[in-house]
Amino acid sequence: MNAPRSDVRRRRELQGRGLWAARVGVLIGGVVAGVAAPTAHGVAAGAGATVDISTKDVQFVAVSPVYQRTGLVVAGGNDNQHCTALDRCHHIWVSHDGGESWVQSASKGWNHKQVYIAVDSRGHEVLFAASDEPLDRSDDEGETWKVVTDQESNPFIPAEFASNGLVAVGGSAPYLYSNLDGSERIVDGSGGKLEDLSLMLAPSYPVAGSFAPALLEGRDGSRHEVVQQCDAQIHCTGGVDLP
Repeated sequence: MNAPRSDVRRRRELQGRGLWAARVGVLIGGVVAGVAAPTAHGVAAGAGATVDISTKDVQFVAVSPVYQRTGLVVAGGNDNQHCTALDRCHHIWVSHDGGESWVQSASKGWNHKQVYIAVDSRGHEVLFAASDEPLDRSDDEGETWKVVTDQESNPFIPAEFASNGLVAVGGSAPYLYSNLDGSERIVDGSGGKLEDLSLMLAPSYPVAGSFAPALLEGRDGSRHEVVQQCDAQIHCTGGVDLP
């Protein structure tokens, strides 16, 4: 028997958290080293304050696509492992030197979801955050956030974001968000044949040679995980069951 969607989401959150924890360990052992002097454990630092990230319950880390140029790394999670109040305990921490030192972002309007970093055509780093929440965007490294769309979203930022400005967003109504003009375009997805979950674009979208330029993950009536292939208009057909 398959688990209810809420249980699946929770399991994925826990699995994702474990994955990010593993990545954090790699970063702390490599890139993220020599953190700043520690602050008192469990005491929330103010925005802009230098923090010791090793005392935090880090739940995700995002590295900029132009990390080699800017050194930007963004982390997020709980200030105190025993505190559950989102508005007081969940924060974003930002490093501009590859993890040598960290400051706390103001995070005004952040939906407390995982952060993704993209780079636009001007070389400016843009932050997105979403997962079963509206898609939020920050243009000032997490200091302030604004809602891009009010639909549930599970974003995927392709490697060609700088040239096409597209963010693929899965969910009950899959769509493509354009960073270039702020518009969104609802797409067919599975056309109702599946419970659409997430949408992924090929790095070279809308072309991908002999391969499908986009893929859709969904769930069928028996709650089996399925992957469909999509054309450039995100009309998706077929389906391969995932084990």
